Amino acid sequence: MSICKVFNKEKALNKKWCTTTLDKTISNYIYIGTFEHRKTIKDEKCEVFYDVCPAIIDKHTFELVQKQKEIKSRIDRVNLSNL
Repeated sequence: MSICKVFNKEKALNKKWCTTTLDKTISNYIYIGTFEHRKTIKDEKCEVFYDVCPAIIDKHTFELVQKQKEIKSRIDRVNLSNL
C-alpha cells in the first residue's frame, strides 16, 4: 500500500494526500533547518541559508530519502521506456 493511501485511510492531518504533496514535503530542506530563497525563480540565483530553524529530521536520513527517490525515479523511467 502506498504512503499516500495509508495517510488518506488514516485521515492524516485531515487532508487529502497525493503523490505530489508527499514529494514536495519529503523534498523540503526546511525540515533539516535549511531555507532555500528564490528556489522557484528561474532568473535569479537560489540563496541557501543553513540552520535557520531547528531540524526535525537529521541530515543523514534526509539524504537517504533523496537517494531513494532518485533510485525509484530511475526505475520508473526505465519501466516507462520499456512500454
